[in-house]
Amino acid sequence: MPDNFYLMDRAWTLHSVAEILHAAMPEDSSDALPLRSVVAHLGELAKELAEAIVSTEIGDARTTKPNEGS
Repeated sequence: MPDNFYLMDRAWTLHSVAEILHAAMPEDSSDALPLRSVVAHLGELAKELAEAIVSTEIGDARTTKPNEGS
């Protein structure tokens, strides 16, 4: 199973890619699928995921005793 650092890195990468795509896309038109909005939402979800992993990592560090864990 991947460690939290790897998962956090992947989540931030997804967030960054979504941000770049969102910035490069034209505004959604009323007669088409709202792709720009969907990409923005994916970026927000990836950011929330990365922040949750960071919180978990910090929480794990606080609850792990010295000489315990990895």
